[in-house]
Amino acid sequence: MDFKWKTYAKNIHLVGFIAHMAYVVIMMLYVDVVYINNIEDKNHHLVMSILVLIGIAYPTAYDFTQAYREGLRSYLKDFGNYADMIYIWASIVNVIL
Repeated sequence: MDFKWKTYAKNIHLVGFIAHMAYVVIMMLYVDVVYINNIEDKNHHLVMSILVLIGIAYPTAYDFTQAYREGLRSYLKDFGNYADMIYIWASIVNVIL
């Protein structure tokens, strides 16, 4: 079991963990700049919006890959994936609005 973890799963989960933690930090900075400190500079807003989109890129790619491999019907049967979709789409909509 230890062999499989070290050989196959550890790096994948480590990359995912780092990507999600980076996104959380980016989102905290975004909220601080845009909502808490209400910085009016459009360049700050643009930079933060781009960072949010970059931060959500890994979870989006991971979920689309999962949906492709499993098939859309099977992907949609797992209700945990709906939380992932809300997480992704809410981030994208937040940047647009």
